[in-house]
Amino acid sequence: MEKCREKLEDCREKMDQLEKDLEKAYAEENDILIKKYTEELEQLTSMFEKFKKES
Repeated sequence: MEKCREKLEDCREKMDQLEKDLEKAYAEENDILIKKYTEELEQLTSMFEKFKKES
């Protein structure tokens, strides 16, 4: 249970950072980074949902 909670917290922190990075990429109109961060965020969101179900 504690392990899942740590994974959830880790995942949430990474998602928060990616959201900030994505906002910055949009501000800079950097399409390459926008695509990269969007894909990473989608993967993390999927992992987050999986961890949430396990906890």
